[in-house]
Amino acid sequence: MAVHQILVGASPGDAISQVALRYRVALLEHVKSEIFALHVDPDAEGQVASLDTYEHEPRSDDDLLVFHASIGEPRVFEFLMRRPERVVVMYHNVSPDGPYRAFAPEFADLLALGRAELEALRPRVVAAVADSAYNAHELMAMGYPDVRVMAPAIAVGDLRATPPSLSMQHHLRHSVEGPVVLFVGQLLPHKRVEQLLLACHILVTYLRPDANFIAAGPRRLAPYVSVLDRLVSTLGLNTAMLPGRVRTDELVAFYERADLFVTLSAHEGFCIPLLEAMSFDLPILACDRAAIPETLGGAGFLLPPDPSPTLVAEAMAELLEDAALRADLSARGRARLASFGPEHLERDFVDLVLEFAT
Repeated sequence: MAVHQILVGASPGDAISQVALRYRVALLEHVKSEIFALHVDPDAEGQVASLDTYEHEPRSDDDLLVFHASIGEPRVFEFLMRRPERVVVMYHNVSPDGPYRAFAPEFADLLALGRAELEALRPRVVAAVADSAYNAHELMAMGYPDVRVMAPAIAVGDLRATPPSLSMQHHLRHSVEGPVVLFVGQLLPHKRVEQLLLACHILVTYLRPDANFIAAGPRRLAPYVSVLDRLVSTLGLNTAMLPGRVRTDELVAFYERADLFVTLSAHEGFCIPLLEAMSFDLPILACDRAAIPETLGGAGFLLPPDPSPTLVAEAMAELLEDAALRADLSARGRARLASFGPEHLERDFVDLVLEFAT
């Protein structure tokens, strides 16, 4: 028998792809295991196979399919519905479609479809796993009766141990003066990066003129990113950087140079960059939304769900200036991070899967 993982899309640096790759290594110690995705980034070829090739190889009805759910996709849904193998759902959350309607209606439709497909898939599912209690509650609201909660197996220690890009490190040390506020994540509407830019404008105008802002993450939604670029220009934020997708060693350089990690994201099913920031001893400022408080576990400074840019700017200034508060948050982050060891999370996942595979 075999346990195969099914993704809608796979690409290097994508959190779900990273989780699937770690699970595959752990599964291979017990069963045959491969990863299949409908959309495979060229840089992921060799590690992830095209879903189109799945039915070209001998398969057994005893095989198990682990579906990583995060967006709607009719072709993947149809594949899962017609296959005889049992299905395990690993729910990473589907972003609400509302914030996307003004920028990408077709993408918004896929998000709405993702939730509808999950509900329709329920009779085919033998086990459901969510990477946070927040996600588990969403699945239960869709009618899933028994949802296991299991944090994703992400080895943030590997990122911490990666040597930084020397060229980026040199640039940040010698060309960027003053404190650095860092956001890491895809530049998408539900991340509310535009609110961060407004807050940073207030920060540098009235509170900390020497502050810098970096938003590191893929620029995948052109209409939204163009709004961000125009906002940077209109506000005259000369100290703001939106470099787009960066290499791992460049990301390490950003984390090492940063003084504060901030996210105003309105919807997260887990938020792995929070763990990355903890691994670099960065104090964290975030909003009390979705799974963020659960992931932080008291290791960050929480703002109200919908803070004004002025409140965000004042909080950033306070965290940049209060050394004792920064040290306290960093210490809490180190303690919190210890509960997310990838080895035991991988083992728990394998044990769960094998429970249904036998």
